Amino acid sequence: MNKIGKLEIVDTRTLIVPPNEEVWMTIVAKGWTVKLNIVFEPLGSEHGVRIEPQKDRARIVFSKWENSLGTATRVPVELGTHSSGEKLYFMAAHYLIGESPSQSTIKFDIQFLMGSAA
Repeated sequence: MNKIGKLEIVDTRTLIVPPNEEVWMTIVAKGWTVKLNIVFEPLGSEHGVRIEPQKDRARIVFSKWENSLGTATRVPVELGTHSSGEKLYFMAAHYLIGESPSQSTIKFDIQFLMGSAA
């Protein structure tokens, strides 16, 4: 078992995302199948992360993450609660590769963690 602090690492992904594309992925966290749609809005109005619950998935929007040197979540972000009561969190790192934010390729790392508290 791999842990960071008190949280167990349940999945880690590294993705290279072409300009203007979205990510669709499924993770399995302790028997819980979680469908995700990850969206990048480099020209968004406000820097941040939004989680938008959808009928069959969670939509995670990274808005105005536009730094070629990298941007990352500083603490685990809560995504949901497992039937056992444990929380599912994620941490992410995002790098732009290219000349302009709206036309850059994105190197994206996301790690999913579970535990009772972050």
